[in-house]
Amino acid sequence: MQDNNPLPSQTRLSHDVGERVFHEQMLSLAQAARRLPTLRGRKSPHPATLFRWATAGRKGRNGAIVRLEIWRVGGTNCTSIEALTRFFDRLNDGLSGATSQRVPETDNTLAQQAKQAKDILQRRGLI
Repeated sequence: MQDNNPLPSQTRLSHDVGERVFHEQMLSLAQAARRLPTLRGRKSPHPATLFRWATAGRKGRNGAIVRLEIWRVGGTNCTSIEALTRFFDRLNDGLSGATSQRVPETDNTLAQQAKQAKDILQRRGLI
C-alpha cells in the first residue's frame, strides 16, 4: 500500500491527537505565527513558514532535522503553544534560555585568520 500523505510521519495524526487537542493550547498556524516575536523587520513569520517548519523542518544545532508538530482539526492545520516550545527547544538542543555553546576561538585561530586577510589584501594591492 502506497502512502500518499504529503506530511512527514512526525507531523501526521497520532494516537494522542485527541489528548493534545483538549490539553494543549491549540492555535491555527495563522494565530500561532502572530504570537511569535517580530525579529525580521516588523512582521511576524508568515503561516506558510510554520507549515514549512512542519513539513520540511529546520536543522537544529546538532545537525538533525527538527519538525514542528501540527494536526488537522476540522480541516484547519493547527499547532499549539506547547508544540512551538518543544520545537524551539529541540532546535536549540534543549538549551532554551541558555547562552550559545560556541567554543571561543583560540589566539592561534585568530592569528591565522588575520594572516589570511592580510594576504588577500596584499594580493589585491590594497596594502
